[in-house]
Amino acid sequence: MIERRSVVRLLGGLLVAASSAMSLAASPTRPVSNRSADPDAPYGRCHEAGSALGSKWTLVAYAGETAENVIALQVLHCRQWTGGPNGKVNCDSVNAGGVPYAYCARFFNDGAGNDIAIGVLRRDAVTDALGNYTGCPKNQTPQSKLALAQAAGVDPRSIDGIVTLGCAPSVGTTAQVPVRVACPAEPSPYALCLGTRNDGHGNAVVVGIVRANAPGDPNTLYGECNSATDIQPGFFYKADALRQAGVSMQDVRSVDVAACQVPWGMGSWLPDHLERWDCRAIPGILPLIERRYDFCVVGTDAHGNGLVFGVHSR
Repeated sequence: MIERRSVVRLLGGLLVAASSAMSLAASPTRPVSNRSADPDAPYGRCHEAGSALGSKWTLVAYAGETAENVIALQVLHCRQWTGGPNGKVNCDSVNAGGVPYAYCARFFNDGAGNDIAIGVLRRDAVTDALGNYTGCPKNQTPQSKLALAQAAGVDPRSIDGIVTLGCAPSVGTTAQVPVRVACPAEPSPYALCLGTRNDGHGNAVVVGIVRANAPGDPNTLYGECNSATDIQPGFFYKADALRQAGVSMQDVRSVDVAACQVPWGMGSWLPDHLERWDCRAIPGILPLIERRYDFCVVGTDAHGNGLVFGVHSR
């Protein structure tokens, strides 16, 4: 949590930028994937003395953890292998930069020639994009993190999580539209950061946004798929919809929104709740659906959205 002086100082030097990521040049031995927070991105080629590529998910398994609710896997360092115990470590010992990782792990020898440290960010009360600012002073009134992102023109469907980087009493009396600001130094999982001196509710706030890795990211948001008033406004996690259908997120690699609209526009076959189906059982099958996905989730969610999700298993 950043104290008020730091929040004000950060907001006093607002940097409007196309992207918060630093312009670091990729080299043959330091691929850009090592900077990516995408859990499915590879890591490796970290040095010139025999560094191979590997999967960050294998490191999660070696740490005794699972893929459940993981929204970002950040490489904190990667260098030539050394010697030492492998497994979970205190995040401060691997330069986590104050990011609220659920845990960090270090492997002095990953079997591919690397000494690798990772930070694992999960969806929780601190990172939940649908929650309010966290860490505000007791006399403040936290507001919706997602509403702040939307006010800055960020599409909710591109978001996996939002972290409050600083919250303090507002500066001035006039509400200001949030703008892009400099993010904490890399490595960090934030694709962009937003800030405002005055959110109109008494807060000066800075947030970091964890972006969706692709349209099929199972941890991103969906909603407001149809302009008809039958559908309630707002956005919701695809992962939550799948869990309502009895799907374990441990088994899910990607989730595509194949259809999302008012239920009556899809036909009377659509269940009034969410179910896991063989995609071939969908009446009037959408072209290629049955060949592209391992299974589908269909039905009407609690907010009135008629859904067909195409799901790839891990």
